Amino acid sequence: MRRALFLDRDGVLNELVQPASGVYRAPWNWNEVKFYPGLEILQSVRERGYLLVMVTNQPDIERGLVSTAFVDELNRYLSDKYRFDSTYVCPFQSSDHPDKKPNPGLLLRAAREFSLDMKGCWFLGDTSNDVVAAARAGCRSVLIERSYNRQEGSDRRVRSYDELFSVLEEPLG
Repeated sequence: MRRALFLDRDGVLNELVQPASGVYRAPWNWNEVKFYPGLEILQSVRERGYLLVMVTNQPDIERGLVSTAFVDELNRYLSDKYRFDSTYVCPFQSSDHPDKKPNPGLLLRAAREFSLDMKGCWFLGDTSNDVVAAARAGCRSVLIERSYNRQEGSDRRVRSYDELFSVLEEPLG
């Protein structure tokens, strides 16, 4: 049984940017990038037999607010540093696109490419879009608590990356 830990990027691996408008968004350049501490734990997740797969919506590419080159550079940095098995990006802003979360397209593509047993997979996210995408793809969701998602529901919640281990070791069913 191949299993994966799917990871959202913005709000999970790096902090969201909150400009004067008050609306959280992804970083648009390196000056805005701040990584969460504790991500080194991802190597221990890998050692427990999980593939690491990043899945991220990046609609600001299509909106012309961030360059594809920067998004690719940031994704490559994270992938190299934490040895991700793959990264999947949806650059489209339309909610109708099958790859844009909460649609499950990116997760289902990974499931096909890596022959994953989705019942044994988890999606670590920070928004309801991540939770819904996980459910639609047939895997379980875990939200990392942030100030903006306290009201969101999911299969499990964690306050820190260290708490992931107890969640990942839960039996199926």
